[in-house]
Amino acid sequence: MTLSAADIRRRILGKEKLYPKAGGGLTTRMPNEDGAKTTLMRYVEEKFGRHVEDMVWEGTLDEVSEKLDVDRVTVLRWRRKFTQLRMTG
Repeated sequence: MTLSAADIRRRILGKEKLYPKAGGGLTTRMPNEDGAKTTLMRYVEEKFGRHVEDMVWEGTLDEVSEKLDVDRVTVLRWRRKFTQLRMTG
């Protein structure tokens, strides 16, 4: 099995928990499948074992923010983001 230079680089960076950024350079932030979720969104999903896209619509801003233990403005931003993503495709 022959490894390409890109495969070797990816393995080394993965061991150091570094990931390539879209514009160049490196980041410690792990990429997600669609690039749309923040670290906090992924944390909330891990904590509750459900998709954040579903949870943000289950009640008022205050109810959801209290349940997820995030600021109500954060819930509002997430709702706007998911609405935009639905409209664009």
